[in-house]
Amino acid sequence: MLQVAHRRNRRAGFIVVLAACLALPASPLLASSADGQGVAPPGIGPLSHPPIRALTNVAIFQDQAPWGSTANESYLTANGIPYTIYDSADIGVVDLAPFDKVVISSQQPLAFYNVLSTNRAWFESYVTNGGRLEFHGATYFPSDDWSALPMPGGITIAPQTDTSADDFLTIVEVGHPLVTTPNPIDDAMIDNWGWSTHSYFTAPTSLEIIQEDEFTNPVLLEFSFGNGCIIATMMTLEFAAPPLLENILLRECPVVPVELESFVIE
Repeated sequence: MLQVAHRRNRRAGFIVVLAACLALPASPLLASSADGQGVAPPGIGPLSHPPIRALTNVAIFQDQAPWGSTANESYLTANGIPYTIYDSADIGVVDLAPFDKVVISSQQPLAFYNVLSTNRAWFESYVTNGGRLEFHGATYFPSDDWSALPMPGGITIAPQTDTSADDFLTIVEVGHPLVTTPNPIDDAMIDNWGWSTHSYFTAPTSLEIIQEDEFTNPVLLEFSFGNGCIIATMMTLEFAAPPLLENILLRECPVVPVELESFVIE
């Protein structure tokens, strides 16, 4: 069962916060595969730690490079983790079984989100059978707002408008792996990005929320789903390419239903 916990009633799941709403021109998709040499590619600087190869094979789904960025690919390559890029035509078609994590990139066109929502049961089946799904849900253009669409795991959001964005976040439980491993994250790294979040999760009403913005709205979730887990965020991580993005990409997260310690960024 999908679980999240509110900071006033914490039980399971995790939510983290970070984002920026600055935009760069979108680049066309460049399909590629990393052979992982453990060297940080241009644009993200040297790693502050030895390469971490906990994951062995990652699938990335996108129709365009988010904000023209290849930060997802760069961090995976720097840690020696092979990846394959697919586009929306491959959703519901390719075999996800060989991949131990699937990443959905931010800032995609609305047509991409329509296909993603239509095939949410396909992704849920992958996660239920022990897979890890990482969904970066932030968009930039109002025409690409997918708030009317349900996403895998029952994820829903408020419309991505100026009123749903926020810029002030605080790490409450600093010991969670998402803000410690491999990079320590502090409050100064998650505030004042222009907007630190573009929207927030409304999620199923059965969810209890653990991570919040200053208005007590969740902007990043980690929760068990079947025998796998889902990480979902409304952060524009690929634009800024912060160390937190690397933490999220490398996060294996629980792959069996367990009682999880609460974690909050507000």
